[in-house]
Amino acid sequence: MTKTKNRTKTIAAILLLIFLAAGSASAYIINFDMPATVQSGETLIISGTGTLPAGFSTGMEFYTKIQTGNKKVATVPFTIQNDGLWSAEVDTTGWLPGIYTVTILKNSEYSYGSSSTLQKSFTVTKSTTANTESKTATAPTDITSVTESTTTARTETGAVTESTAAPENIPAASTAEAGAATPKGTPLPLWIPALALCTAVFRIKTKNE
Repeated sequence: MTKTKNRTKTIAAILLLIFLAAGSASAYIINFDMPATVQSGETLIISGTGTLPAGFSTGMEFYTKIQTGNKKVATVPFTIQNDGLWSAEVDTTGWLPGIYTVTILKNSEYSYGSSSTLQKSFTVTKSTTANTESKTATAPTDITSVTESTTTARTETGAVTESTAAPENIPAASTAEAGAATPKGTPLPLWIPALALCTAVFRIKTKNE
């Protein structure tokens, strides 16, 4: 009776040890680090470590919050390397500013331990590069406006030149008017009437003689 009880206890202890060993062997650890903030359009770099076998591959899913819930924006794969390290690069082009969540996908063949980091949140901010490009693209418009203003100024200058040239015809009209106002013919000199008078007197004297 006593021997049977001892055997039962021994078997239970062995099974417990096997269970604990199997449990500890299957509970893999995986962790990762990433920036808390990234600008839209930049490359988000994530690096991590894991006790999973080298060559193990899984992925990460990225979600953003919307009014109706969460919207998945990307799924990025990664692979555990020989040294237990892994990394991933995520293109955030087109991502709107807001709060995002990244989650490591679970695998049915490998369970993750409680000390694993499987989810994190981060913020995507507005790209400053887009603002710079917008300002740069606006600059040629300003130059065009200045050019158009210069062209307009030249046109106005031409108009002034034409207006200034127009009065050249005015002196001719004034000359004609002056000619019209001047009496026709040239005034006789005073000596001509005097000569005629002397001639007449001379003739009268000649007749009287």
